[in-house]
Amino acid sequence: MSAGRSRPHILSLRDPQPPLLGRAPNHPIQPITSDSLRNQHQRSLLLEERLVAQHRDVHVLLSDNQQLAATHVALAQEVNLARHEVKVAMATADKVTADLEREVRDNYERALIFEGDARVVERMRIELGQVRTDIRELEAVKVEMSERLKVLREDLTKARADVQKVPTTLGQIENMHVEIQKGRAAIEYERKARAHNFELSQQMEKNMVSMGQEVQKLQADLANADKRVQAATAAAATATNTGQGYAGSYLASEIPYGMQYASGGYNIQSLPQQVQQVQPTVPNTGVQYLHAPQVQYDMQGKLVPR
Repeated sequence: MSAGRSRPHILSLRDPQPPLLGRAPNHPIQPITSDSLRNQHQRSLLLEERLVAQHRDVHVLLSDNQQLAATHVALAQEVNLARHEVKVAMATADKVTADLEREVRDNYERALIFEGDARVVERMRIELGQVRTDIRELEAVKVEMSERLKVLREDLTKARADVQKVPTTLGQIENMHVEIQKGRAAIEYERKARAHNFELSQQMEKNMVSMGQEVQKLQADLANADKRVQAATAAAATATNTGQGYAGSYLASEIPYGMQYASGGYNIQSLPQQVQQVQPTVPNTGVQYLHAPQVQYDMQGKLVPR
């Protein structure tokens, strides 16, 4: 059909219109000549050619019409098919639209989720920055702790060296405990010895007092004896020579204490030395003690520091 349409039409637009109802138009009557006959023959030939061309064009148009009819039917079928396809496409479009809407909703929800995740990631990024800052601070603390650990290890080494000295120190402490126990025992013994010495000194003081009283009695007896001796001497001065022997024997019998005469008094240095000085005795225990100061008494029984 496209080939028939592309063919040029035989009739020219400048040609006169065909006769109406099979009748030619009226022409002016002219005399028939040879030239006119030749012109008529040429016109008839042209008409025949035109008829042939028109007949050919009619056949072409019929063919084109048939093709157009077939094309119309095919186009109608194609239109129906296209309508069906449009319906299917519309249904598919509705389905696709629903799917797209669902997908859009899903994508929107995913976008919301992604937005939330993005916020979380942003917070995590901030936290990561904080963590990095903390890591740097911890690294500084780690360096400081490493230095402290080094110092502690040195102290631990020194402590271990000191711990190795602990048995010796414990032995020394044990020896000190033993010495302390010995010192406590010695102090206790010294306390008891001092108490015993104090009791002895009290007893000796009492004895010295009683001895002083005895000495006073002896002095009184000596005074009485002196008086008797003086009386006897006075009697002897007046007596005879025979009476002198009696007086000498009397004087010898009146001095029982072994006293020696001195000019105007008596010598009492012949008293026992234990009365003048007392030395307490302590059992030999191998421990030195501090003793009470020695004392000396005078003739009246008073204590005299030595």
